[in-house]
Amino acid sequence: MKATLIQTGAVCVAPLLILSGCYTAAQRESADLQPLPAAFSGSRQATPTVALDAVWWSAFNRGDLDTLQASAFTDNLDIAQAWARLRQSEAAALQAGADLYPELSLTPGYDRTWRNEGDTASNNYAVGLGIRYDVDLWGKIRSTQNAAEARAVASADDLQSTALTISASVANRWIEIIEAERRVALLQQQLEINSTQLELIELRFRNSQANSLDVYQQRQAVARTRSNIPRAEAQRSASQYALNLLIGQAATELLQVDWQTTPTLPPIPNSAVPSDLLEQRPDVRAAQRRIEAADWNVAAAKADRLPSVSLGLSGSSGAENFEDLFDDWLGKFTGRIVAPIMDGGRRKLEVEKQLAVVDEAVANYRQAVLIAFKEVEDALLLEQKVREQLEALRAELGLARQTLSAARNRYANGLSDYLNVTSSLLSMQNLERDEITQVANLFKARIALHQALGGQLPTFKL
Repeated sequence: MKATLIQTGAVCVAPLLILSGCYTAAQRESADLQPLPAAFSGSRQATPTVALDAVWWSAFNRGDLDTLQASAFTDNLDIAQAWARLRQSEAAALQAGADLYPELSLTPGYDRTWRNEGDTASNNYAVGLGIRYDVDLWGKIRSTQNAAEARAVASADDLQSTALTISASVANRWIEIIEAERRVALLQQQLEINSTQLELIELRFRNSQANSLDVYQQRQAVARTRSNIPRAEAQRSASQYALNLLIGQAATELLQVDWQTTPTLPPIPNSAVPSDLLEQRPDVRAAQRRIEAADWNVAAAKADRLPSVSLGLSGSSGAENFEDLFDDWLGKFTGRIVAPIMDGGRRKLEVEKQLAVVDEAVANYRQAVLIAFKEVEDALLLEQKVREQLEALRAELGLARQTLSAARNRYANGLSDYLNVTSSLLSMQNLERDEITQVANLFKARIALHQALGGQLPTFKL
């Protein structure tokens, strides 16, 4: 009867062993997941300013920016957290593959027993050694390990993405500090010019060559310029504090930013073709790795529906005296096949759940690609429009200076009142401040383009 049952079980399991085989993750081409246009609409032919293997901010050729970036890569706490998450993922990947190897355990023991009657005691020494091994017949363990390894690679890409974001933020704060420093210096210069002009108007008033309205108008211009200085200083401090945070320093630490040397905008980098984003952008690469991990989880869930085989080998020995402990051994070999028959649909639903996770990962990847494409298009268009606006603003500034000169001449010759001089002066000074802002916006657009293209980062280690 027992032999008949064994034969019947073998007949039931054999087709599964023959037909099922090992499940593997689906093979997917990134171009099939999310097709992209052949070129960016805002791209232009240009010689790259730096080699492909050079860090992206080296194009600006600024030593102070290089120093700040080095500090960020060393001390930024977001990067430190990303490093910690990467180490967790790597450890989890190694842990997932541990079941591929046999588990060996040693269990030594000692007991001492006392009896009330006769005041006697006995000793018992024991030692056991066991080996257990789960046969990865359908690739479940390997699939789980491959999924963990894919997640670890995704974590490495997440680290790169975090580092790219931090480097772009450092560059943005750097140009904001230069902008704020130059704005404060310009406002102080304008205040000095307006104060000198006020002294001249007051002298003309005392000599009956100007009226009180002219004095009040110039005093208002001085007060307006003076009121802008505290706001510019506050913006400068806010940018400095934000940069302190990015490089892992207290807000009171002084930063070395060479704002007196005007930075030069390098030639626009070659935006290449959209398909290159799939390899250049770390966030896109991470999204693709998560699809791979999800596919391997599906393979593991399918393999979990098939019979599992485990083998065991154990040995034990016991004696009242330690010297007799190894004289008599008891060995045992076990082999088990566990075939799931009824589990309330748990394993089948696990497969369905993992398939849904794959669909989510694919949608997330497609969105990441579209976002990357959009960010490059936005950065290209933004720089183009900021450049056009800056050119128009500088043309307007040139005309404003000519208007101010003409207004001063007409006022000096008594052909117009001082209101024309005041309005022309304030208009010119506002345009001078706007020019500083637009130059900073041009640099920010270039920084955004480098970030959108997945700018090259230095090789950094713990």
